[in-house]
Amino acid sequence: MKFHEMTSQAVENQLNSLQAVNPALPDDLRVSGPVHANPHNGGPHPATKIFRGASSSLPYDLAIKAVDTDSKPDAGLWFEREADVLRQLEKNQTPDHPGLTARLHLADAASGLLVTEWLEGRNLRKHFYLNMFREHRRNAGITAAGRWLSRLHDSWGRETVSFDTSEFVRDIHTRILANSGNRQDRHLKYLEVLQAAVLKLADEPNIVSLQHGDFSPNNLVIANDQMDLRSFDFSNPAAAPIEIDIAHFILNRTVKLGTRLRAGSTSDPWQQTPQWQAFSLGYFGVPDHPPGRWLSWYALRTLLARAPFLNLFSQDSSRSRIVRFDRRKELRRVESLIAILAEDLGR
Repeated sequence: MKFHEMTSQAVENQLNSLQAVNPALPDDLRVSGPVHANPHNGGPHPATKIFRGASSSLPYDLAIKAVDTDSKPDAGLWFEREADVLRQLEKNQTPDHPGLTARLHLADAASGLLVTEWLEGRNLRKHFYLNMFREHRRNAGITAAGRWLSRLHDSWGRETVSFDTSEFVRDIHTRILANSGNRQDRHLKYLEVLQAAVLKLADEPNIVSLQHGDFSPNNLVIANDQMDLRSFDFSNPAAAPIEIDIAHFILNRTVKLGTRLRAGSTSDPWQQTPQWQAFSLGYFGVPDHPPGRWLSWYALRTLLARAPFLNLFSQDSSRSRIVRFDRRKELRRVESLIAILAEDLGR
């Protein structure tokens, strides 16, 4: 189904035609939306729309992801990877814990429709904002995220391998040259630290497992009062170093890593922050597990990829003054963390 053809009625009609051969779909399904649309604009995602389905025969609503499998060359493969992950994780669920993700009802590659349970509840991003001044509650959410990611890796398995980082570095170099403006020399200096660190870390292989792809507070839903989480929207899942998802999460602005740190100050290293200790407690079972140096490497790589765009947006006169101010403030936090991470890797 083409992106512009994805209406609630068209999706409902398609699902009704599939219901005859798929008993996992109710015969009274009503579709509304879309509740979210993501056109393919040159980014990694294919064009998608999310709809909501309701049926009197189910105790929960359904989330219906419609993927335009012609919107990019590998959109079909993208669809199949997400469907395969959902199938595998469903097999690995245990009665002692809620599932790691939503229950799968249908994955039909021909129509590009992926139907799962609709995850009700507050996402972790909202939890962080509601508890902005209650650090212990915020940290409980960070610990829950670490616990969820550890369960994902336990269910999928881990292996130790060497991982090629050259493509990451080339991509960041291009972004810096195109978007860093008067900060270009500063960003290139830290890119040199990133490149030099690869040689130091050559004898430290990566631990590889399933990569979520967009492991962020937005995509983690609180399932119950015990802060068990469930996740959705696996973004092109693949085998990758576990540090990529960890870095993506702890560097999210709502997690607030780095708000107490300033480059060149006498602040504690980032590994001693409450945020890392909370995540370490969830993932490793202890609050002071020392992160491998690859985590500093992937964290620096993540921030160096982000900084040029923050700089670009902070200078964009088409955006409101408050948006530009917010981007400048975030850029200062990011560059402060970049300096701290670079110092950590340079030791």
